[in-house]
Amino acid sequence: DDDNDSLVRTAQKRKTKRMIQKYILLSKIQKIMIGISILSPFVLSWNQSMVLSQCLTTILYYYCVKSDGMLMLFKHDNNNNSSGTNVRRKRQYHALLEQKRNKVLWRGYIVSVVLLLVTDAMSMSSWCFLGWYLPVERTTSAANPILSSLISFGSGGGSGG
Repeated sequence: DDDNDSLVRTAQKRKTKRMIQKYILLSKIQKIMIGISILSPFVLSWNQSMVLSQCLTTILYYYCVKSDGMLMLFKHDNNNNSSGTNVRRKRQYHALLEQKRNKVLWRGYIVSVVLLLVTDAMSMSSWCFLGWYLPVERTTSAANPILSSLISFGSGGGSGG
């Protein structure tokens, strides 16, 4: 029976250690995201959609990590709980509410990241193309009028037949 108790304690210690390592990793990622969100307005304009959506996603991630920490505390508290049944039921109820909240937060975070990637990918292509097309058009119109007319014809500037 003592061997069984020691095995259970060892398993609980391993599980607690894994939960702590997961929380530390999530916290480090959170700090990196906050740092990038703070530096983004210096690289991009502060009122661009990319910066604003990145800040909102970082805030949502912050609450996801906070909720994970609360769940970890509830799970750890349930393992070491020796109080009455009413207190235990209340803790289980709050743990269940926090678990539902955690699922909703993580789902919202995943949806917001997917939307962020899709919208930024769509707008990034136009930024890259305009950044390449406009300087080329300026240099070719000054250097070679024939090439400039071909570029304007290809972009819809010529008369269609």
